Amino acid sequence: MFPKDKDGNLLHRDVPLSDTWKALMQEKKAGKVRSIGVSNFSAQEIKDMTQGGAEMPAVNQVEAHVFWNQEKLRKEMQELGVAVVAYSPLGNSGFHGEKSGISSDLVGEVAKESGLTPAQVMLNYLINKDFIVIPKSVTPARIDSNANWELKLNNEQMAKLDTAPQKRLTDFPFRPGGKFFFSEENNNLKTMTKKLNDGTEMPIMGLGTWQSKPKEVEEAVYHAICKTGVRHIDAAQIYGNQDEVGTGVNRALKDTGLKREELWVTSKVWMVDFAPEDVGP
Repeated sequence: MFPKDKDGNLLHRDVPLSDTWKALMQEKKAGKVRSIGVSNFSAQEIKDMTQGGAEMPAVNQVEAHVFWNQEKLRKEMQELGVAVVAYSPLGNSGFHGEKSGISSDLVGEVAKESGLTPAQVMLNYLINKDFIVIPKSVTPARIDSNANWELKLNNEQMAKLDTAPQKRLTDFPFRPGGKFFFSEENNNLKTMTKKLNDGTEMPIMGLGTWQSKPKEVEEAVYHAICKTGVRHIDAAQIYGNQDEVGTGVNRALKDTGLKREELWVTSKVWMVDFAPEDVGP
């Protein structure tokens, strides 16, 4: 899964993204997936991939939070009609320091004013800016807290959060030649959805599973669906826990009586293994 050259850089398959995108379009046409999207793409990459009249991605999943609000990309995606899904929506004090993210004085101040928790403030901020959010947690109480609240931030509080210093958390040298990804360029959250450009409805509140450990993530997924009422689970083969995510989903469907089509599960084709024949099961 991680072939490398002599310099330690990831080796990429010599396949045009546009070919893989057409294969994904066929999977959607065949009814195997609801919608198709991308992750960590710039506006230009999306335009290049879809030139010639190909379908636009329904979503672009990127890092976004108070301290990296993606204002420029967000506006570019709006112009393209692409919804934006925010991963790491709570920031990460491990990257920014202990007084950042949900631990920052700025977020704490707004939390005190609004009556929300710091995590809820950061999620409210993104939702007000039209993001879909997928906060990661394996703790039942936090999963509940991330979904059980009402939108409260006013314009003044939003403007205050807009003053946060901006810094990206995640940027890896996974592009060809070892280049980094980025060159710098109803109030019930569990039932609120974002209408995508293909007409489908995507829940704005989901559960992220990146770096969640096996078994731990199974229980988190089960709790999110059965106990919290979350209907959007984000996963990927590269996360290494899709089997456990699937087990958690299947247990939840069995115990709740939910239909599979009532649940939104996101997956991804890995960036160095995206030939058209790899798209289907």
